[in-house]
Amino acid sequence: MDAISIYEQSLQLVSVQGEPELLGTAELHLGLHLGLVELYQEQGQLSAARQHLLRSEELAKHAALPTLPYSLHLAQARMKEADGDLDSALKLLNQAE
Repeated sequence: MDAISIYEQSLQLVSVQGEPELLGTAELHLGLHLGLVELYQEQGQLSAARQHLLRSEELAKHAALPTLPYSLHLAQARMKEADGDLDSALKLLNQAE
């Protein structure tokens, strides 16, 4: 079993009818999506990475993690880098500090 499959299975386990907040697992759900962003980017599957980044951004509105801004900005910066938008990537990395 590869890492992406493990992450995908974990997402299924922490979700209840698409509402992870109901179980108090929004932060875990968010972390799994951010992990998938990184894994899909490494494999060059940018469309899948973008989908998980968008879901991460939605979940971030409900999560209260101290490291969340850093993790989210880092994932966003990597996506901008993959798109060739280095200026925006650098701005996001500066915000992550």
